[in-house]
Amino acid sequence: MPIEQTDEGVRLLPLDRDLPRLFCDFPLLGTELFPFPVVINNPTFNPTDARDGLFLTQTQRADPPSDLNRAIIAEALGLYLSLLEYASENEWGHLHLLAVAKPIPAGLGWVDQNWYRNEILAPIRDSLLRTNIVRTAAGSMAPIQSSDGKKYAWFPSGPTKEVRRGIWRCCRVWFPERLPALPD
Repeated sequence: MPIEQTDEGVRLLPLDRDLPRLFCDFPLLGTELFPFPVVINNPTFNPTDARDGLFLTQTQRADPPSDLNRAIIAEALGLYLSLLEYASENEWGHLHLLAVAKPIPAGLGWVDQNWYRNEILAPIRDSLLRTNIVRTAAGSMAPIQSSDGKKYAWFPSGPTKEVRRGIWRCCRVWFPERLPALPD
C-alpha cells in the first residue's frame, strides 16, 4: 500500500486502478479487479497458466494449487488487519482507502465467490466497522459501529451535496465526536 510522509504525519495513497492486485514475483496481469484493499505479492502463489489470476476455486483433486493460494490470501488478510489496526492507532490519514473491499466481480471466474465473501470479505468488513477509521468533526478518530454493534459514526444523508452539508453544519454543534470531518 503506498504511503506518504507529510508534515501532518503518514497518509495512505490510493492504488492505481490499473495496478494488478496480485504478484507472483511479477505482476499477474488481469488481477486489477481482484477486490482486496492492498497488493499481495507472494513468490509461492500458483498462478493460472496465462498468469492472469490464481487458482482460487474449489476442486475435488487431492492437494490442489488453490489450497495453497487460499492459505496465502488468508495470511495476507491477517497482515492487512494488522496494518489496519496499526494505521488506526497511529491516526494515519486517508484510512478510508483501506476500506475499499468489495465482492468479487462477475468476470473473475478463477475465484470462488462464496469462499471470498465468507473467509475474506466478511472479516474485513467486521474489522472496518469496529476500527477507528473515521476522522470526526471533533478531530478524533471513531469507529463506524461501537463494540456492542450499534451505529456510532453518523453520516449525513440527503439528496444533494448542499443538503448533506447543511445537515453536517447543524449537527457538528451537537455531536462532533460522532460526525465525520468534512473532506479536504
